[in-house]
Amino acid sequence: MKAIMKKSAAPGLVMGEIDKPVLQKGEVIIKVAATGICGSDIHIYDWTSGYEWLEPYFPAVLGHEFSGIVVETGEGVADSWIGKKVVCMPGKTCLVCPACSRGQHNLCSSRRTIGLHSPGSFTDYVAVPVINCMVLPENVDLEIAALSEPLAVAANAVELAGIEVGETVVVLGPGTIGLMLAFLAKKAGAARVILTGVAADEARLTIGKKIGADMIVRVDENDLTPIVMEATGGSGADHVFEASGNGRALIQGIGVLKSGGDIVLVGIHGAPVSLDINALVRKEKRLLGAYGSSPKTWQRVIRILAESGNQLRPLITHRFPLEEGLAGFKASKEPGAVKVIIKSSEG
Repeated sequence: MKAIMKKSAAPGLVMGEIDKPVLQKGEVIIKVAATGICGSDIHIYDWTSGYEWLEPYFPAVLGHEFSGIVVETGEGVADSWIGKKVVCMPGKTCLVCPACSRGQHNLCSSRRTIGLHSPGSFTDYVAVPVINCMVLPENVDLEIAALSEPLAVAANAVELAGIEVGETVVVLGPGTIGLMLAFLAKKAGAARVILTGVAADEARLTIGKKIGADMIVRVDENDLTPIVMEATGGSGADHVFEASGNGRALIQGIGVLKSGGDIVLVGIHGAPVSLDINALVRKEKRLLGAYGSSPKTWQRVIRILAESGNQLRPLITHRFPLEEGLAGFKASKEPGAVKVIIKSSEG
């Protein structure tokens, strides 16, 4: 069967042929329906610095934001799983380390990822541990369900922030996660959600306005600080989410944060950032990191998709069949692209 994979330490991916997976104990085989192209997939496609660790896993079949239907069960897995519509948490965890024991599987000390360390879903069938699978409600279609993984990442960040009704939230960066943060912040009760971007983000900012943002600020044309201060009566934002991976945005975010507020870092930064730590200390501003998500967060996300998943459909800007998946990666780099979905040829 066809599969999109990384074979060499150089820019680009290839469309290759692989065998259908062989079941191991505790696993199921999922007939893939839809897979979203993640930012990490694009970094691997471009072969940016920081992914050299992937080389021992070549040829690596990518894809970890996926949905599908269980078609086979391995030893120790009940046949009742067959036919279930599912999404899959991509992290393979040890279940016994301190983080796993606390339910924070995203912080597992020996975590491995489907679509990186083991074959992923840019193909027709993928084998995964059944404990990673979550059954979908019947009213959630499989295309929308492919948004579950990035939505869980955003939901984890929102949970860490603890947004209360009536608060002001600033989201820095209108990528997939940033747009989902705006959506979830509004659902959490924020009275005002301010989303930032630049001129090239026009299409994404328009989507943000549709799904949760109350105000749009183009930071290449406007100074964010006076806009936030005017909107908050001079106090600053209650919460800031840094979802751009841009060091300048992080510094700006700290500046618009109120005393005692928190800035949650969701974006991955490609270089170290120099900060004025005293600006945090003297005003008790909190800097929080958010990474991945826990099974509890995934359960919440599935409920959100069942209740209002169709509100997120504007995030899906491109769709490609698996056979044209490499074109999908090229499309994902276009300015107006948000989430590019690859549909399995068997889906």
